[in-house]
Amino acid sequence: MLHGAVESMDEIFESNQDNRKESPISWLQLPPELKLMILENLSNNDLTKLQHTDEAEAGGAHAIYEGE
Repeated sequence: MLHGAVESMDEIFESNQDNRKESPISWLQLPPELKLMILENLSNNDLTKLQHTDEAEAGGAHAIYEGE
C-alpha cells in the first residue's frame, strides 16, 4: 500500500510540477526511503485515498481530502 501511495504522490507532483517552479525542493527530489517514512505516518484510510483509480483525481488534492 505504501509503494502505491508513493507512486500516486509522484504522479500528483509531476502533473503540478510547472506550477511549483519557485520551490527548489519538492516531493519529487526526496529519496524513496524518506517518502516511505513520511507516508508510514498516514492511516490506511488516508493511504487508500492517495491511490487513485481515475486519472482525473491525480490533478488535485480533492482525492486526498474527499469524504472528510
